[in-house]
Amino acid sequence: MIRLATTTRLRTSSNFCNFSIYRNKSRAKYFETFKYLLVNVYAINLLRFVILILYVLPGNLHAQEQVWYKGNIHAHSINSDGALSPETIVRWYKEHRYNFCVISDHNFLTETATLKSLFDADGKFMIFPGEEVTDKFGTKPIHLGAVFISKLVSPRRGASVAETINNNVNAIQNSSGIAILNHPNGLFHVSITAAEILEANRVQFFEVCCADFKGGSSRPSTDQIWDSVLSKGRILYGVASDDAHLFNDDARQSGTAWIMVMAKQLNGNDIYESIQHGNFYATTGVEIKKLMIDEKQIRITVVNKDQGLKTFFIGNEGKVLKVDESDEPFYVFTGNEKYVRARIERSDGAYAWLQPVFVERR
Repeated sequence: MIRLATTTRLRTSSNFCNFSIYRNKSRAKYFETFKYLLVNVYAINLLRFVILILYVLPGNLHAQEQVWYKGNIHAHSINSDGALSPETIVRWYKEHRYNFCVISDHNFLTETATLKSLFDADGKFMIFPGEEVTDKFGTKPIHLGAVFISKLVSPRRGASVAETINNNVNAIQNSSGIAILNHPNGLFHVSITAAEILEANRVQFFEVCCADFKGGSSRPSTDQIWDSVLSKGRILYGVASDDAHLFNDDARQSGTAWIMVMAKQLNGNDIYESIQHGNFYATTGVEIKKLMIDEKQIRITVVNKDQGLKTFFIGNEGKVLKVDESDEPFYVFTGNEKYVRARIERSDGAYAWLQPVFVERR
């Protein structure tokens, strides 16, 4: 995540230069005139927008070498409501060329030591601990992915939807994990609203895509929810996962959605830090080769698979700022945006969602 800010702040003359050493009146008058000219030239040069890049990412997107790792962080085994053993599930992801996976059973923490000894491969594949903390408020289910946790997290409950979410997020973070609001509008036809997410001010991640479900119809889509939250100035990262319960050839879920994480190396610390800071994108198949974000623009290179591409650059309240149908879409900042995010659509129905870039005028 990069937060951009524009500023025209002018430093005062008091910290620009000190003229107290001049005692002679004529000399003092000369230097006062000189100081006046200097300060005004300085002011004129500053009366243009200067983009300040405040990095929240662990590294500069346009400077570091870009290595992307494919991972799924939401899947179920026979330890909750899944159909297969943890070993079979991990083998499936490894054989399907994922770089990491998480088994996130309902209120159950899968022991990973044995799985890691069987399947971890240096620089190629890893399994990370996780759980789906399964709670509710009234009749509304509230499920939070808990990735990288060090111990089982029990549901915490609360006096409202927002408090229930916050209590569980706090518990997950206290267990060294990353908390993700799962399927906010796709479970039992019950939707967690943008207003509730805004009130739940502890949550920073949500599933923009769970399997192939993105909402809509009688409920806001996850894109609409996302823009409603972002438009209030709130940082929220979008995750995709397959939420797989079945892993046969006819299964609708397995392999349908995942995240691509840019990290220096495939290890727990680097993957954790990259996800924590929004250094990833969510996808159902669209692949990004290169992503550059600097003080002027967002520039994307999409892997071209001889299919049509359409990139929507989206701003405040979900307004489409630009549509680019090339495989190298870009957007140049004007300085008037609150935020910009990109959603890429491919002609075969695949999507990718990039994390938002906030542009602030000071």
